[in-house]
Amino acid sequence: MSRLLLQVAHFYNTIDQQMIPSQQSMMLDSALGFERLVKNPKTGSKESGGKTQVTWDNPLELEAYIDKLQAAADKLTSENRRLRKCHYNISDKVRYLLDNRG
Repeated sequence: MSRLLLQVAHFYNTIDQQMIPSQQSMMLDSALGFERLVKNPKTGSKESGGKTQVTWDNPLELEAYIDKLQAAADKLTSENRRLRKCHYNISDKVRYLLDNRG
């Protein structure tokens, strides 16, 4: 479980570097949804100073929270890959057109 949390934390800290800057606004809703889940977990929580926290006390609830995080990360990753693929396909077509102009 802790390994999954480390992977999600790494993803959270590096996803912006994997995005093409001009496409970041296209992924804003997914990115904000993921960030909301990270910053405000609702499952398996305890109140601490006004903040909701996930704890190790309830492994089932913690696992459910990690599953939600993983699903949100997978959605954002898939969206990013799809948009990157489109970007590179269009770039290749433009390059081809520029190379073969008459």
